[in-house]
Amino acid sequence: MEERTSIACPVCQKEVALTQDACPYCSFPMICDVEFAPPKYGVQRRILKSVWKFIGLFAFVALGLTQAFYFLYRQYNDEYFGLATEVQANVQPLSESDAAWLKIEGDELFKTRTLLTLGLMKTRSPKYYEFVADRITSVTELQNERRMLVNDHHINLHGVGAMVESLSGKMWIKTRMAFGTDVSVTSDWSVFNYASTLVHEAMHVELRRHGIELGRVEEEVECEKAALDFLLITGGPQVLIDSKETYLKYPESSKYRRWYNWYHQFTKGG
Repeated sequence: MEERTSIACPVCQKEVALTQDACPYCSFPMICDVEFAPPKYGVQRRILKSVWKFIGLFAFVALGLTQAFYFLYRQYNDEYFGLATEVQANVQPLSESDAAWLKIEGDELFKTRTLLTLGLMKTRSPKYYEFVADRITSVTELQNERRMLVNDHHINLHGVGAMVESLSGKMWIKTRMAFGTDVSVTSDWSVFNYASTLVHEAMHVELRRHGIELGRVEEEVECEKAALDFLLITGGPQVLIDSKETYLKYPESSKYRRWYNWYHQFTKGG
């Protein structure tokens, strides 16, 4: 910006050098009138500056709220869907000697997860741990099998995630059914889901043990009631609780038809 060297005389309006004490044209004393007028756009600039400050403050607050919302959203999602790993951090897996009552057949990861699941059950619900231990004798992992041979009978595995031989207590479970789509991750969801499946299958054994004959839907309802009770007692992920409550409310829904149709290959259910 070019520095000013003169100012207009307020009386005669002629330019007077800033070094002059008085106007050389009309003798007006200039020494008391050398303050410059405000810049032409001073008000607009102050307004613009205030606007930018407001925008900056708004952006800062918005960013903070977005981060807080994202944190709460992730925390809620992790808790609702059971995506955290609190179980692994706070539950001691059952030792192999303590789990000697159960024959575990599968890869090492499956065995590790089974012991962790049993540890969860024994810690949070001794009642259901004993219930399963008294009824399930073995659990076998099914990874990619579509059919299997049981007692000289070929069983189609389409439409079912787990099954049990009611008289012997032998149980089979699909890896993806127990641990979800990402079978490499052991989340709280997968541990609680596996545990509730053990309870579900143990209830099939219990019904047979007492000679209780129910229809396909009625029997599955009884088994899911036990699984839901286990989840409520042990504090399972809400998504599993909601899923089972929905089933118990609408067991005849067409979405479960493929599950029920699995029984068609047997002369008797279960």
